[in-house]
Amino acid sequence: MQQELAELKSLIIQTLEANGQLAKIRASIRASVFNVVDSQDNHEKISPFFSENKKIQSIKELETGRELLELIKEFLKFYEMSYTNSIFSSEANLREEINRDTISKRLHINIEDKNKPLLHYILIQAQKNQKLQQSQSTKTFSSIISSQEMFSPQKSISSQMSKSKPLIGVSQQEFLKKQKEQFNLLQEQENKRRQKEVQKKQREELQHQEEIKILKLKKEKEENQLQEERLKLEKQKLEQIKMNQELKQKSLEIELQRQEQLNQESELKQQQLDLQKKLIEQQQLAQEIQENKLRQQFEETQKEEQKKLLSIQQNLNETEQKLNMILQEKTKISDELNQIKKQILVENNKLNQLIEKNQLEEVNLEKLKQQLTIQQENKLKIENDQNAIQQEVIKSQNEKKTIQDQIEKLRQQLKEEEQNLQSFKQNKTQEVQELEEKFKQFQFDKNELDKKLGQLNIQQKELQSQIELENKLKIEISQTNEKFEIKKETISNQIQELQKENQDLKEERKLLLLQIKGLENQLNEAQIEIDFFKNKELMGDCVTSEIETFSSTIKQKGSEVEAKAAIEQNLETKGEKREYNEDYDSQFDHQYKFQN
Repeated sequence: MQQELAELKSLIIQTLEANGQLAKIRASIRASVFNVVDSQDNHEKISPFFSENKKIQSIKELETGRELLELIKEFLKFYEMSYTNSIFSSEANLREEINRDTISKRLHINIEDKNKPLLHYILIQAQKNQKLQQSQSTKTFSSIISSQEMFSPQKSISSQMSKSKPLIGVSQQEFLKKQKEQFNLLQEQENKRRQKEVQKKQREELQHQEEIKILKLKKEKEENQLQEERLKLEKQKLEQIKMNQELKQKSLEIELQRQEQLNQESELKQQQLDLQKKLIEQQQLAQEIQENKLRQQFEETQKEEQKKLLSIQQNLNETEQKLNMILQEKTKISDELNQIKKQILVENNKLNQLIEKNQLEEVNLEKLKQQLTIQQENKLKIENDQNAIQQEVIKSQNEKKTIQDQIEKLRQQLKEEEQNLQSFKQNKTQEVQELEEKFKQFQFDKNELDKKLGQLNIQQKELQSQIELENKLKIEISQTNEKFEIKKETISNQIQELQKENQDLKEERKLLLLQIKGLENQLNEAQIEIDFFKNKELMGDCVTSEIETFSSTIKQKGSEVEAKAAIEQNLETKGEKREYNEDYDSQFDHQYKFQN
């Protein structure tokens, strides 16, 4: 039983791990423990995680570093990610509580809807700014091109040359030199301006290329993560298949063990019947031996016969007393077993109540485990009581063996007496003459012996009446056994009905598993569509409203999957109840057979 319970525990733990519910419970426990430990620490102290991580310290040194960390913490707090929030706050050294309104005022964020985090509004503002910058850049580029076409440097120089009229003589040469110098200066300025523009364009192109590389790396990372998640899902599916196969194998092994137990119990019944027959034969032999003894002793001597009869009667009384004691002990054992059965029924009721509470409150798992350990201890006590009962039965068997040894001793005594008789016959021929003289006295003694024989016959009748009472008791025991077998048949019918219900529940579970697989396929398709929308969003083709509607549909599908998982868990708990009841019935049958 203990091994079966341990196997059931391991199977339940594995199924909970496969469904992901055990991970949720562990995460909630870790978060609560971490929060308690973090609240006990001094808030003014610097976290050891923060002192070890130098990158977060560099973020804190920036002007907008604290605001960035507060936005992330607000996002985690908004979606109630308590475990990740506690770890993030300790690593970023943000143990103080955050107010959403103060952050929105500092960053000048207009909160239109309270059902969305602040990062959502910042993303919307960034997208709007990108669109405005693109429109402004197109306008400025067109204006620059038009200005370059309208105002070229050569035309400006020619206009200046045309405006300035040449002078006569030296003044004309000086004027020409000045114009050349001005022309050279203008060309140098234009060349510098062009070089600066070329350098700016090169820098912008380099930045653009770096951004493209970063985006490619991000995409590759996301693809790798998706592949890893898919591999994990496939592994989980394979593990579930293995778990189902192991469950089937273990159920078959349990059925084989039950069949073996039934065969052993039938063999024990046959052995008990054989022992009863042997006891009856031995009793008959003992009675025959006693009668033969009495006859021989009456013929030989009076005193020896009386002594032996008294000893035999004492032995019979002792055996009867021992038998009565054994019957009393059996009745006591049956009463104790009934009490134990009642206790087991009470404990089963308690277990059913605990299982119902477990369906309502997953948080009380640890308490249930403690109660299970207590119940196991009670079962161990019950098993110890059963062992004690077995020891008592072994003692009774030993007493029976002692009685058999006494009977064998009596047989040996009879053989010795026969030898003595032979010697007595030889001596009797010599003492015939003496017996003739004592014949008269012998007749007188014979009359007294007849009286004593009458008394012995009365005692034999009393013994026969006691034997009849024992037979009546045996008949009553057989009647109680028949009643108990009828009850057992009714219980077996109930067990068969429960097994049929269990099979129906298993079929329903298979249908639910197929539905869950369909929903998982739908979720995979939805994730592919999410990736597609994310790529579109990065390219700037998708609208945020479409993404929100799509994410709401995905959440609905996720809630459906969780509901199916809860139904499957209820089915598993019902199956466990039935399996436990079947184990109890087999244990109960074994106890009854042991009594018989």
